[in-house]
Amino acid sequence: MFDVSKITEEAKPIVQQVARIYYQHTQNFFIGLMVHGSALKERNRLVRLLSTQVSPIIYHVLTIEKENAIEAWQLPKNEAIKLLPTKEMRSYAEQFYESAKRFYPEKKSIEDALGMVQNGVSFFRSAKHWYQHLNKNAGS
Repeated sequence: MFDVSKITEEAKPIVQQVARIYYQHTQNFFIGLMVHGSALKERNRLVRLLSTQVSPIIYHVLTIEKENAIEAWQLPKNEAIKLLPTKEMRSYAEQFYESAKRFYPEKKSIEDALGMVQNGVSFFRSAKHWYQHLNKNAGS
């Protein structure tokens, strides 16, 4: 977790913009891997990739939604998930981490790995839909 306690009020819009850029970049990168299949050949690699991206997206969504990066990034992950803006996002994030708890540290259960992939991808799609809706309403 990053120490965001020293972020000034003037820097908050910059942090929020970084969250938007990170979110857009991650979406394109991950969906590209899924479409081309390059990550699907190595189950553990895909699961690891998901594990490194779901958590930041949770915090970036909260940064964009709540407009308070300091507060968002200081939350424990389980509390952050509870504050996600849609029930669908919360559900997929919770299911992703439940599968992750069962999958790690042994990395043997194909069912739990598939659960992580399914819920991780569903979480990204749900977050993408929320973000597109947010931007659509902002332009109105």
